[in-house]
Amino acid sequence: KNFWSVENSIWSIMSVQGGAQLTIVDSKGTGAIVAKENDSYVFDVRDGSTLNIEAGRFVGNISAVYVKQGTANIKGGHYRILQLSEHNDERYTLNCLDENYTANPRKANIVVTGGSFVNFDPSLNLAEGEETNFVEYGYSVNHTTADGKHIYTVVATAAN
Repeated sequence: KNFWSVENSIWSIMSVQGGAQLTIVDSKGTGAIVAKENDSYVFDVRDGSTLNIEAGRFVGNISAVYVKQGTANIKGGHYRILQLSEHNDERYTLNCLDENYTANPRKANIVVTGGSFVNFDPSLNLAEGEETNFVEYGYSVNHTTADGKHIYTVVATAAN
């Protein structure tokens, strides 16, 4: 059975709503949340809520983490997607509702201080337009390739 239901506003496996705060801690580093292909995101954040991810593996469709209204703090973990965007790429692996991301003050935000991302550079991507940067000041991205895929890993800079 699919999770995705536009009629019921269900877009993801886990939805953080109502001003709640959810922290994902994978102390053994072996946990994973994998969406059914062509179905849902892994996480969505709404209503001024906060999602904190410290570790784990997260595999979604079009987006792994989607923020409608609130904040996602990505401190670690491994992220990839199964179903590509309408642009046939991974540009929305991390994604915000555009109008809330560009609002002043910002109503949707993603702050990345760790993690690794397959074919998605959180410091230079197209999620919210050209040159979107979700990476916090004081952190940088290391790029490697493995099995024909680009892996972008966020690390603290030497000054931290």
